[in-house]
Amino acid sequence: MTYLRKTIADPVPQSEPLPGREREQVVNSAGGYVFPVDDWTRLDRFLVLGTEGGSYYAGERQLTLDSVAAVKRCIRADGKRTVSQIIAISEAGRAVRNRESLFALAACLSYGSKTTRQLAGKALPMVARTGSHLLEFARYATTMRGWGRTFRTAVANWYLRDVSEVAFQCVKYGSRYKWSHKDLVLLSHPRARSPEHHALFRWVRSGAAPSPELHATLSPVVALSRIQACVQDTEALQVMDQYPFLSWEMIPSELRTDAVWEALLPRIPLGALIRLLPMLTRRGLLPSMADGEQTVVRRLSQQDQLERARIHPMGILKALKTYSTGRSDRGQSAWTPNPRVVAALEQAFDLAFGLLDPIRQRVYLGLDVSGSMGWASVAGMANMSAREAGAAMAMLVARKCPRQVVRTFSAGDGSAWGPPIMRELDIRPEMSLQAIIQATSDLPFGGTDCAMPMLDAMAHRIKVDAFLVITDSESWAGKVHAAEALRQYRRKMGIPARLVVVAMTANRFSVADPRDGGMLDVVGFDTSGPAVIRRFIAGEGETENLVAA
Repeated sequence: MTYLRKTIADPVPQSEPLPGREREQVVNSAGGYVFPVDDWTRLDRFLVLGTEGGSYYAGERQLTLDSVAAVKRCIRADGKRTVSQIIAISEAGRAVRNRESLFALAACLSYGSKTTRQLAGKALPMVARTGSHLLEFARYATTMRGWGRTFRTAVANWYLRDVSEVAFQCVKYGSRYKWSHKDLVLLSHPRARSPEHHALFRWVRSGAAPSPELHATLSPVVALSRIQACVQDTEALQVMDQYPFLSWEMIPSELRTDAVWEALLPRIPLGALIRLLPMLTRRGLLPSMADGEQTVVRRLSQQDQLERARIHPMGILKALKTYSTGRSDRGQSAWTPNPRVVAALEQAFDLAFGLLDPIRQRVYLGLDVSGSMGWASVAGMANMSAREAGAAMAMLVARKCPRQVVRTFSAGDGSAWGPPIMRELDIRPEMSLQAIIQATSDLPFGGTDCAMPMLDAMAHRIKVDAFLVITDSESWAGKVHAAEALRQYRRKMGIPARLVVVAMTANRFSVADPRDGGMLDVVGFDTSGPAVIRRFIAGEGETENLVAA
């Protein structure tokens, strides 16, 4: 009877399902048993993180097909909710890119019911806010369907908004993704609701200039014709003074001299400015203590401007990593980074998440640095692994949490699966984001065991109110499931500890038990995530006896 009792009492390894939960668990891509997230969580992960680049275990194509299938199931289950979620994530700038929201909205317009298609059409201006967005949306929608009535009406209504804004978008983004505004206007047949709209559509279709009495309303069209007629940069500067809204895309490349770029600095949209920092530095426009440097630093430090421009932290993080290295990832260009600009980018990364109240509870922050996290990218960013992005996420939370333990974990060193490797990650407020990312980049890889933070805290009797585990949930190497390790910790320590799993890839897996109200799954780099994590850790909301669980 000893072996029978011992077998029943032994922890169940992650390579086997939990007893009685066989139908609730699935096998992840690494062969471990985990809990599947529902389709609505998958929709969030797809919209926020995307699937470009794939993961260590699942290729880009397979991960994308699985995510698109989940999006379609959401559309069939509740089209109104799906459209609302797309709008909410896109408008708030919660996603790394708007690309996935445009794709999902095109899917709603293509595969939804009549009501869903109508809702998607009405939502188009809210998700496709720029001319570039509209052209990208058309690319996705025409791949899925033809030019039916709902599609034509949605595109036509996009052009019937404020005529000055529509004119600006048509001028700034003439063509993208093998589509042009001329194509869309010819196919959607918008009925002009004013003489200004009629003149704009005529210009889009044939290039006919608007009559002089409409120049004030259609000033973007007039400005474009005048800047294109310039021969020297001095002429271009005069036109730019007359039309301050002129963007760098509207100015012919041969006229973009240093003097023109200096004049553009205060007016370049913030997202474009962040992407153009290497070029501006390479041209010598951001020297120390110069006006250009001060302009860039000032603009990057204004939180309201970051929010208004919907600048996502991940975009800043990518720019920071590229800019600080002084060398392009894909080309041969090089530059000497400006230290003040680097510091401003780090500050902008914090500000882009919004003001976060301090976390008063005791937090154990575990960062998965296994092989799969070192290979997977976030939103297809070639120079940013999930491990590095996770380190940045860890820094953000740690800076707001004075009572914390931060450790990296990996099941083995890659040559043998064991013993587990736990390392202290020294995160201090004065440390740069680059230093924190670098601290995780050279660690040995190994298998994934998401139970390690709980087991480590239990072994060393660390009193913790919440565990925050940043991972891709491809956990397989442990001798006990992460959810069971948390329950063991609660019983042994007598603390109703909670668990937050921060997903860094758009797969369908989580180690958080959906039956347990003290476990939560959130999407990594969702800008609403830190506030949700803080409220959950603080126990704001439904409470229950987690110690007895």
